[in-house]
Amino acid sequence: MLKSKTKYTWEGWESSGREDWVFSVKHPCELIGVHAKLIDVQLKESEKVEYCVYSPRLSSTLTPFGLRSEEASRGICVTDKRFIISENRHVKGIEPSLTSIDFEDIQYFNIGNALILGWFSIHYCVDGNLKDITILFSSTGRHHFEKLIRTYKK
Repeated sequence: MLKSKTKYTWEGWESSGREDWVFSVKHPCELIGVHAKLIDVQLKESEKVEYCVYSPRLSSTLTPFGLRSEEASRGICVTDKRFIISENRHVKGIEPSLTSIDFEDIQYFNIGNALILGWFSIHYCVDGNLKDITILFSSTGRHHFEKLIRTYKK
């Protein structure tokens, strides 16, 4: 039996953000916590969901190579047109957020790991400004992030 601080509610899984591992789901509505609702509401009928991943929060906020990230759980969905990333900091007073990145705005990716810490970042351009989003995860989940990139590339 999974020993996690999650509990089942009528709206879906309520998440502590400290689940044990990164995992994939078939559709964003299967993500846990607020991620299911945030991403599912953003999907357009014309979009095809390609791959979805849930990444629990880690206590680390910095990689050995200077990439920074807030401590948060995330839902990541790649469709046939864009990445949709939800973020929940699990801090009272800080609302969950959502980032949508169109494929045409992506400049490059960064993926790596050092021991048990893994990272995935997307660098993209919005209105002429370069932005990035970095997700830190347990390195055992790296294959899910590699699949996100492969799905984008196809």
